[in-house]
Amino acid sequence: MGVTVGVSIALKADPNGPPDVSAETSPAAHTATYSCEYPATTVEDFCSMVEVDNAQTRYALFRADDAAVRTMIYDPGGPGVSTLSRHMGDIEAIVADAHERRYNVLVIDEPWVVAEYSDECRTAMSGYFASATDRYPALADAGLADAVRDECLDEQAPTGMTGERYRQIIAEIEQTENVHVERLEGYSFASVRAAHLGSTHPDLVVAVGTPFPVGAPATAFFGATSSSPAPAGLNTGTLASDSAAAYYQMTGLTTDDIDPTVAGRALWQADSDGQVSLSRVGYLSEMCRSLTGWDKMSADNPGNPMLNAQRSVHAACNGVELDTQMTLPERTCFTVLSNDIQTPWVESALTAGAQIDVSEAGKHGQVDIPECD
Repeated sequence: MGVTVGVSIALKADPNGPPDVSAETSPAAHTATYSCEYPATTVEDFCSMVEVDNAQTRYALFRADDAAVRTMIYDPGGPGVSTLSRHMGDIEAIVADAHERRYNVLVIDEPWVVAEYSDECRTAMSGYFASATDRYPALADAGLADAVRDECLDEQAPTGMTGERYRQIIAEIEQTENVHVERLEGYSFASVRAAHLGSTHPDLVVAVGTPFPVGAPATAFFGATSSSPAPAGLNTGTLASDSAAAYYQMTGLTTDDIDPTVAGRALWQADSDGQVSLSRVGYLSEMCRSLTGWDKMSADNPGNPMLNAQRSVHAACNGVELDTQMTLPERTCFTVLSNDIQTPWVESALTAGAQIDVSEAGKHGQVDIPECD
């Protein structure tokens, strides 16, 4: 392999599995000092920390050899998931394949994982969730949505991965480790991270399976995710039930897999006391900046219960703009799944130049990454 990885390096959790409301992502978890040791990761020996604008981010670098400079980012997607803790897939095989091609492998965690959950942000998120629940199907009180944007989603907040922060993180890692990022491979939200890098790495080669449609209208994206009927046997009409329906649909799970009450909370990443996880802040900080037309998403009041639930979750995105520096490099290849319930493909001006191959079978995150040589 070119690096001694060890038999326990691969995280065996399903890389495409749904987020949960475990202790790892619960509000109470963000009370300790975070590092490469916590939250736990099986790649601790390869983990390092980088600081950009007073915000810490951890990453893992698997070198092909001591002198190797050519580096490939592997990004399994997100947002709102700790990549190094639970979302890496079979990293041992990924590293072995990249090393055969003479690439180092760089995996970057999301900043919220090691960030402090400020009292102001925590209060804003719990108030936002409570208001959304009380007012449903109307959206949360506008003042509480504003508080989430101000206290949690500000570009300077240490919990969020903005485009500018991502570019600075890559630049800092390249300088510190004496490497150069030449390629980005992965799934789903990897397309967004590639678009962040396009302005500073125009020769980057991008190869993403089941990509997120970066730059698409929010109404089109969430309208497509909610296009199927609500799961059979599930009553709808409350935020909890409609959130559960949306969660089942996007993950492919059923009431046999996860209780409807838990599923409803999982869409919000909220616990039984109504406290919302910092992982949901990390999710919103990226999602809000990756789609357009949030004002139209907030203005609509459709009858579809799953779309109503998504409107409630994302109401705080209204007023957040698409990152103006986003651009995909010329050599960008996507494999799009024709019937991708979790992340349906919607064309946008940002993705218009990508080479797109369509796969008729498979699951989100489980189609072949295009070669893009």
